[in-house]
Amino acid sequence: MPKCAGDCDRDEHCAGGLRCFQRDGVTTVPGCTGTGIPNFDYCYDPADAPEPPTQPPGRGPNCLCVFDIDRTLTGKQGTASNECPADKEIPGIWDTAYRGGWLTISQAGQNLQNTFCGKCYMGIVSHGVASGPNSRERTYLLENVLVGEPFQALLRSNAQAAEWGFRTVRSPLVLGWPDKEKQDAVAGIVAWYEQQGIRVRDQDVYFFGDRTENIPPFSSTAFNAREISCGSRDMSIGNGMVGLCGAATDEIVDTKGVVVCADPKPLPTPTPPPSQEDCLCIFDIDRTLTGKQGDVKNCPDNRIENTIWDTAYGGGWLTLSDAAQKLSETFCNFCYLGLISAGDAGGRNSPQRPYLLDKVLISEKFSKLRAANGEASAWSDYPRVDSPLVLKWPNLQKQNAAEDIVAWYAQQGVTIPPSKVHFYGDRTENIGPFADKGYNAREISCGSRDYSLYSNGMVGYCGAKASEIVDTPGVAGC
Repeated sequence: MPKCAGDCDRDEHCAGGLRCFQRDGVTTVPGCTGTGIPNFDYCYDPADAPEPPTQPPGRGPNCLCVFDIDRTLTGKQGTASNECPADKEIPGIWDTAYRGGWLTISQAGQNLQNTFCGKCYMGIVSHGVASGPNSRERTYLLENVLVGEPFQALLRSNAQAAEWGFRTVRSPLVLGWPDKEKQDAVAGIVAWYEQQGIRVRDQDVYFFGDRTENIPPFSSTAFNAREISCGSRDMSIGNGMVGLCGAATDEIVDTKGVVVCADPKPLPTPTPPPSQEDCLCIFDIDRTLTGKQGDVKNCPDNRIENTIWDTAYGGGWLTLSDAAQKLSETFCNFCYLGLISAGDAGGRNSPQRPYLLDKVLISEKFSKLRAANGEASAWSDYPRVDSPLVLKWPNLQKQNAAEDIVAWYAQQGVTIPPSKVHFYGDRTENIGPFADKGYNAREISCGSRDYSLYSNGMVGYCGAKASEIVDTPGVAGC
């Protein structure tokens, strides 16, 4: 990459003599102007700053996720095999809440490290007592549920962080706190973190709880709060005021504001009518149109095709992302389509390739083009681009393949202006370089990242959501 280009991850991603400037937020890059994309890393000339500051990769301002326990991090005991199949029962650990039973961890409680909270500090504010002093439940929650990277590091360095407080805030773990007053305990936790030298802005504090009555009081603060377990309520308690299965993974989001389950859901954005200018939607394949193979527990909107093998990332049955099943319901239905993947879509003559063409890449204009022009259904391998379906293209260079796809369409008599070219991909490193071409690019799978690959969440997990396929101009990372 040239000077002031991003998003780089290592010095070798930059041109000779340049280095990769790792940064938080919009820290100024030496020798470059403007702010760039928040949290993107850019190539710079060391002569402009002999000793550049280095920040931990992927970290911006500190954030804090605070959770209720009962029916939030846990579900109703004994329901994991029936009403709440995504929950996990822990035999041998008794949970005394709501009449008691074997501890049952909610879907979100099993996967906090795969949400944005995995990069945040954590806390607990519960009306209950987590089964009492020295309970095995408390130990399990600390060791197996609150597993965010910064919080686990804090537990190792600060013994006070693992202490449980009862009706007092002397650590980030607060029990016995009255309902309707949890916002006060959260404020106390924020103050506790500041005493440890960790400052978290109010707007970066998120509370998640299942009891309806605990959410609206947060409106008197600058904190964010969200009611969870919206899809499963325990009607035997307070007419559904309490959750049943606990938090779902996709409810742990960093959306700003105070939100309860009964709030009107935003109406879907109407599909825009075709514009006079042609548009082009280009997609990555692996972890964009597909998700982690075989995992529909953590990705309940995904769908497994158990007759088609997908060789990507270790292999497994082809698993379609939410967006892959609904492209025709997005604005891309009125655009031409294309693919750019570093992978090979299962290899030459694989059943995955015709499946993607016939079942996924569906739009009015692209389907008509395929019917009239056989080249539109052909596959191209790096470095040639003889069709809109491009495979084996190196990461960090996909913007060049997009440019060649636009040129291919021009050869077919279809002129697409740069402002109408949209790329969607899950790998963080591939998004920033599109700015140099004047194209639009958007990182997707923002709510689910795979930390088992490269240990930094650079790759998506569930793949693209249909709601992420938007025609918003510009270049945007998660």
